[in-house]
Amino acid sequence: MEKIYSRKSLKIEKATKYKVAFCLVLLGILLFFIQLIIYIYPIFEETCKSKAQTLANNITSEEVNRVMSNYSYNDLVYIERGNSGDITTINVKIVPINEIISEITSNIKNSIDNTSEVYIQVDMGKITGVSWLTNVGPKCGVKTEIVRTA
Repeated sequence: MEKIYSRKSLKIEKATKYKVAFCLVLLGILLFFIQLIIYIYPIFEETCKSKAQTLANNITSEEVNRVMSNYSYNDLVYIERGNSGDITTINVKIVPINEIISEITSNIKNSIDNTSEVYIQVDMGKITGVSWLTNVGPKCGVKTEIVRTA
């Protein structure tokens, strides 16, 4: 029988085969991690936003309670009573209220400025999207810094 087509076989050295295989495996691992980062980043970003809101709410609540513990109702309003003892007018004392607002705002800013790092954990339920895995399994934890924007 006659040969219709003939080609010399390519001879690739073993070292080159291993290098190509190693590069393909490395490329696969790299693509896997890139895909993982693309998938997890929005989840991590939402967790960071949620943690920031919780932190801001807690600091605000603590500072309001701390400042308001120094004041009473009579420090903020003046009640005028008539001859029969009935309340005729309630006058709001604007200066102490403005001082309270200023003090609370300043304390909140100082507390946030003094918070340098926040530890954020993303659990398996958030990563996988399976609700029954919430708070189960390993948690990916990251220390983050607070970024102050103008």
